[in-house]
Amino acid sequence: MDMDFARCALTMPSRPQRDGSIESPSSAAYQKLLVQCILKNRSRIFAFKSAPESPADKVCQFDEDNRPHKKQQRRIPKDPDRVLAAYDIIDDDRLNLLDWGSNNVLAIGLNDTVYIWNAANKSGTKFSRALENNSPVTSISWSPDGKVLAVAFGNSDLDLVDAATGRLLVGIQGDSHSFVCSLAWRSNAILTTGKSDGSVVDYDIRKDDRAICDYKGHRLEVCSLKWSELFGRYLASGGKDKLVHIWDARMAVANHHPCQHQLLHKINNHTSTVRALDWCPTRSNLLASGGGRMIIALSFGMLLMVFA
Repeated sequence: MDMDFARCALTMPSRPQRDGSIESPSSAAYQKLLVQCILKNRSRIFAFKSAPESPADKVCQFDEDNRPHKKQQRRIPKDPDRVLAAYDIIDDDRLNLLDWGSNNVLAIGLNDTVYIWNAANKSGTKFSRALENNSPVTSISWSPDGKVLAVAFGNSDLDLVDAATGRLLVGIQGDSHSFVCSLAWRSNAILTTGKSDGSVVDYDIRKDDRAICDYKGHRLEVCSLKWSELFGRYLASGGKDKLVHIWDARMAVANHHPCQHQLLHKINNHTSTVRALDWCPTRSNLLASGGGRMIIALSFGMLLMVFA
């Protein structure tokens, strides 16, 4: 907007004087000459002083050498970086026999023995100094800080071992009617177990009476467990009954059952055993589950996508 023209147009008299006097011919001629010479017969206040600059003039012209290069695509190698022999691993889809901890150490259960492989120094050792159990290993899980290794056996025993010294920290004896199929740490002190009879139990390794609460809903083996995050609120469980359950750890079933947590959602879209569960790291209410030839993405009971 031309501010000079706007001020002149707004202050220039365009009506007869209030006192009834008539404008002199010389004053009228002066006003007419002013409009012609200075204002150039313009009548609009909002107008460009000159034509706007062409957009083409503002486009930067790059030389051939200064043009941004096309981003190279990531190349994924087809050959493995390292192959580890696992001859005695049990072929059972209910078991969880491998876990890679935050300490960059891989633990694997081969029959009744646990082996660990350190990815930093590429060394592997037999981890059996504290594990004197003749039953086969059924599940393995590192604590979130990588300091404790939880090992479950087929005779329903559960051992917690110090990863640095190999010393047995806690030994939990279960009942003879079931064994632990899956493990998931809620924190460095609370461990959740999924058993072959369909029960899910939380253990606090700091207490003498370690079983603190349970989750009732599965009918067959609980093959996969996953907490939404460290100190998470939601627990996802999947089993051989083809079901996925989502539990709220902050809600009890009722006042007279404070040690049983509330079942929020029950998903029955799978056609075979649910073997894999994982929460989205950016959206706390988004869960992916896998079983057989099907992968399901769901948001707290609402089915989002199915990959078959």
